[in-house]
Amino acid sequence: MKILLCYYFCTAVPLGRSCAEALRGLGHEVASFECDVRTPFDRWVIRPANKILSNLRIWRDQEFLMRSRWSNLSTRSRGLLRTVREVRPDAVVVMRGASFLPEVLREIRQTISPVLAYWWLKGPIKIYPDTVEEVRCCDLLLSTSRRALDEFRRQVEVPCHYLPLAVDPGIHRRLAVSAADSQRYDCDVSFVGSWNKERQEIIEHLASRTSASLKIWGPGWRKAFSGDGRLAGCVQGAGIYGEQVVKLFNVARISLNIHTWHGIPSGVNGLAFEVPACGGMAMLEHSEELSEIYRIGEEVESYRSLEELVDKINFLLANPEARRKIAERGYERVQRDHTFARRMERLTEAVQDAKTEL
Repeated sequence: MKILLCYYFCTAVPLGRSCAEALRGLGHEVASFECDVRTPFDRWVIRPANKILSNLRIWRDQEFLMRSRWSNLSTRSRGLLRTVREVRPDAVVVMRGASFLPEVLREIRQTISPVLAYWWLKGPIKIYPDTVEEVRCCDLLLSTSRRALDEFRRQVEVPCHYLPLAVDPGIHRRLAVSAADSQRYDCDVSFVGSWNKERQEIIEHLASRTSASLKIWGPGWRKAFSGDGRLAGCVQGAGIYGEQVVKLFNVARISLNIHTWHGIPSGVNGLAFEVPACGGMAMLEHSEELSEIYRIGEEVESYRSLEELVDKINFLLANPEARRKIAERGYERVQRDHTFARRMERLTEAVQDAKTEL
């Protein structure tokens, strides 16, 4: 098949590139559409206007001037239409990600007739009417969250499939780390992610109940811990990317995962696959789907409460052999079942089924 992938390809996040390479490895012809479209009018007019209107509680449910010809959304949508006309793909996979005007998706479907697949990557967050309208223009939906999938099923009449994230073993892998990097990344518990209130409470509780050495990377943490000498010293930087994060997952004794979904126990994010792929010990916030993906306690560990997190961290730090065995089994499971090659096999099967039904 000739497949057009729509996502962000010019960022530090390798998801789009990894999916494209996996599809090529399966023998498909792949083109990409770059969703990172930014217009001066959107930046200097639309965004400031919406911020003011939202603060004044005048216009909150939808963005003002969203459908203006000079908005990011309209410009991106026109660009997709041009690309589809040029490429003439058998399938278009929208990785959400970025949004598109429903009328443009309808025009693509009606005039060029590729299979339109919509892969929801945002977890169990609120699904807005504009997103539902986009999905109604497509031939099938895939979602990384079963709760989001159930919500879509209540609102749209297209085939819906569960398709979790995965890992690119060419990027996230075991590697030999220099002595300098071993010292730089050495810690009992690492955390990579932006600040939010729930995450801060978890980190503070962990720090107060264990003697574990912590290292934290992500925006917002220096400000959050500016008044706490111990935790301020744990913050290593505003971000960590590429080969650096691979080295961290290789070195840290435990890598902690805290979702951004405000306590909704659904969905599994990319870190849940990336840490085991690097041979690391993953401590994951529990979700409904996690036991489908791993054997909890044998291939990864998970926690449902702060007390369970503290108990498991203390046990694993005191028992390095148990930690090593879990990490080894997690590595083997990821290599066998959770690569992007496996996910793209499932995606293309769903696309072929949808194509047959058209």
